Amino acid sequence: MRNVLSISQILLIDSTATPQIEKILMTALNEVQQFYNYDKPRASFDTSVLYYFTSYGQESEDVNHTIDKGSRVNDHRIINKNVGDARGLYASTYDQQKLIKFVRETTETSDRLVILTNLEITPPSEWRYILWDTFDNASVVSTAPMDPEYWRLKDEFRFSTIKHRARAACLNVVGQDIGLERCDNYRCFMRAPVESTTDLDDMILLGPEHKLRELANRGFPSPTEVQESGDQWVRNIPTDRVSNP
Repeated sequence: MRNVLSISQILLIDSTATPQIEKILMTALNEVQQFYNYDKPRASFDTSVLYYFTSYGQESEDVNHTIDKGSRVNDHRIINKNVGDARGLYASTYDQQKLIKFVRETTETSDRLVILTNLEITPPSEWRYILWDTFDNASVVSTAPMDPEYWRLKDEFRFSTIKHRARAACLNVVGQDIGLERCDNYRCFMRAPVESTTDLDDMILLGPEHKLRELANRGFPSPTEVQESGDQWVRNIPTDRVSNP
């Protein structure tokens, strides 16, 4: 039997985040797993939550938050210190390589690692923001710029928008992990380049060019279509929405 690639998906999230944000992001990660394993196991996924704290004393206020069972750190203050030590070059940003190191040292992870976090990560000097970055088989995906509130925009479908963007980004990252090539189909999860959050909005399916018959043209609704935060199964996308314009 062929060995299946192991991928650890870690939701690294502020302990004070609203339960709805935590729920939609965990659901997004679970849907990435369901999507790629729809017709056969392409990867073995281990998905868990790792809470971080933004100030000392919060641990006593967040007694209902427990560190994931895979964690080797039992002291909330250690988690707070490590995340603080990972601050990036610019205000409010974090160094993605330091976050990877922190998570690898804090939790049991597979060789392939995907970190989904609400922390803003450090962009290249000429960029305003970055959606994700990859180093040594580990990727950090930031939901910070995916949130309409980051841009001071009002969006009645805010949670659906965040979830869709986070899931699309993770589908792109995990797709590369399992061997898919990136493509120029602007509707495809494997689109390249992805230069803005609105590019993520357009990514609604896996294109037929990837020659995965059971997954071709399957995907998820765009964020303008109301999505519930519970589990949502993949569906076929009408073929008139597949081709490039």
